[in-house]
Amino acid sequence: SVIFSARDGYLIQKLYLYIIKSLDLKDLPESIYFYTSRRVCNLIRINNESDIQRLSKEYFCGNVKEMLINRFMLREEDLSKIEVDNSKSNFGYIGSFSSEILDKVNAVKKGYLRYIETLDVDINENTAFFDLFASGTCQLALSKLCNKTFKGLYFSRFFSDDNEKSGLDIESYLEPDFFMEDNSLFIESILTSLEPTLLDVGGSGELILGKETRNKEELSYVQEAQEGIFLFVEDAIKRLDGVPNIEKNYVRDIFGMLISQYTNIENTVFKNIVIRDEVLNRNQYLGDLYKY
Repeated sequence: SVIFSARDGYLIQKLYLYIIKSLDLKDLPESIYFYTSRRVCNLIRINNESDIQRLSKEYFCGNVKEMLINRFMLREEDLSKIEVDNSKSNFGYIGSFSSEILDKVNAVKKGYLRYIETLDVDINENTAFFDLFASGTCQLALSKLCNKTFKGLYFSRFFSDDNEKSGLDIESYLEPDFFMEDNSLFIESILTSLEPTLLDVGGSGELILGKETRNKEELSYVQEAQEGIFLFVEDAIKRLDGVPNIEKNYVRDIFGMLISQYTNIENTVFKNIVIRDEVLNRNQYLGDLYKY
């Protein structure tokens, strides 16, 4: 089977299913749209206090209490149990909640495994994990949770100094590329699901989604853009009698034309889209990346 990870695998899975049906392709793997997020996956990679300390040292935009809530997924009422001790470092204060964090980690792991059970699919060593732009955070976390080794299939793999991520079996359509990494939000914003990101997983496997940062006009625009992509694929398959073989360098070069050195994007709706990074606790604005 092929796991299409949320949220960037949303439209890609739809196209995958459409192409299989349209061309009557046989013996291709079944597909699964799998709810995941870096926020949840970073948490379930934690096994001990050393992992908590490692994660607390990674970049975060906010104070230590915000980190405990947004990165380690504690509740605000949990923090009232221990007052901030100014004599301790931030890492020391976070360490004071190690027990609560590990309890939360175990609860999310159990809930996630129950969610996987509800999918009623056999996730095993022959399962591939698709991601659009990624360093391997979600693939690694899922591999550890299920105790399985997956084959990663990425559009573009990001660089990482994490040895475990670097050791993952990942086939990337494009070679690792800082330009693609810096500008990936543009493609992600178009291909992503119309649902908000996954924030948490309940004890029975229920999915808890975050607050939607896109307004109705922006969601309508994304939906219209996705419908346009679908129509293009439909037309291309009819005209070409199959899936065309497109040179990778051509894909990269066309995308490279979007930067302000070559292109002015006149689109006031898309300009204002906010991308919420739950891991780093910051908002990114698509309009900041391009010349409007």
